[in-house]
Amino acid sequence: MAFLSPDWLDDLNQRLARHAGPELTSRRVLLVIPDAPEGPLALALSLGAQSARVERADASSEAAARLTLSYEDARQLAGGALTSAEALRRGRVKVLGDVEAIVEALEFLLGAHGPA
Repeated sequence: MAFLSPDWLDDLNQRLARHAGPELTSRRVLLVIPDAPEGPLALALSLGAQSARVERADASSEAAARLTLSYEDARQLAGGALTSAEALRRGRVKVLGDVEAIVEALEFLLGAHGPA
């Protein structure tokens, strides 16, 4: 299944839904990919006690934090070829906003990203 395709997003959302729970703090984090093949793209990760979901969003929409990275880096992160720590250490991710929200979102995504 192709990275960022509707099927890929559906699969990711099914995995995220299985991991939602009362321990999650309500957060919204934007992932902005300015060089996505179909043009600039933003994905919003919304976490809450009852749900967790990723959906396409407007890059200027409200969020606790915003991450900007290249399409290739996003693809490698999603596929496990690049870790979030490595991407941050190499300066391949630009971060704006609440770092705590970013850390929580990344930890949640990594936990939910396991086998279906």
